[in-house]
Amino acid sequence: MRLALSIFLIFININLFACDGCNISTGIVNNDPVNYFSLKLRNTKYDGVESLFFRHTGHGGAFKESYFNYDLGVKYFFYKNFYAQGIFSYQQTILATDSVSNLINGITDPLLLVGYNNYRLFEKWQFNYNFYGGLDFGIGDYKTILGEEYSPGSKSYDGLAGFELLGKIKKIGFYFKGNIKLNFENDLNYSFGNGINSSLLFLYYHEKENLTYIPFIGVTYELNEQDYLNKDLVYNTSSEVLFFDMGINFLFKEKFLLGGKYKLGFYKYIPGWENVTVSGFEIELSYIFSNQ
Repeated sequence: MRLALSIFLIFININLFACDGCNISTGIVNNDPVNYFSLKLRNTKYDGVESLFFRHTGHGGAFKESYFNYDLGVKYFFYKNFYAQGIFSYQQTILATDSVSNLINGITDPLLLVGYNNYRLFEKWQFNYNFYGGLDFGIGDYKTILGEEYSPGSKSYDGLAGFELLGKIKKIGFYFKGNIKLNFENDLNYSFGNGINSSLLFLYYHEKENLTYIPFIGVTYELNEQDYLNKDLVYNTSSEVLFFDMGINFLFKEKFLLGGKYKLGFYKYIPGWENVTVSGFEIELSYIFSNQ
């Protein structure tokens, strides 16, 4: 029953492009000490009017950016409450004006994490906690035909650290997570902007025989700093967005988790756009193959 009370699907990144690892806790059973693998589809879309001389086209007018990530994640406990986690992803980016559409796709930098995950039971409530850190390896596809900021890979080895906290009292739960990604300069003198990501969600648990479903609402804050080329700022590569999140998760027999989430940006500061709407969704299927 402890597993059914604490597993859920959330968020994750990470637009998740500029900070691909920042949403590793989104949409996976990452807050419970179990071994699992998962398949996830993530999407973030920017739809609006770009500023004149913006680096995408330079012409202004209607413009869309759509990011699709297809993730495979694996988490395994190798010693007591210590685990290793790997995330592998394939990315498609679609850039479109009224007259032209471009597609960039490729393998992103794989991510390897090591963490500590545990829980405590009290008289009337439960508390789960997870702390992790690791590296993404700069071996993804580096494609710069439309600019470095759209490349699936980075050609740099970058660091990621974060935490996740989950508390539950009866049928009500709250979840808080935060992480930071530090990106370094690659051998072509380009460095992607650092990223900060945090979420606060409120959940409701309902159990019926072998099925537990968990609707949730909350907010996610994503900050991606500007990129650098030869230690000079690359303008219009930063973003700051506050999302409203809502979704639901279905846990069947404490083995299979199916969940989805929709997000809509209600506060945004994204240089290079006259106006823009930011939205997205996530869908994930996870299989829990054993407890810790």
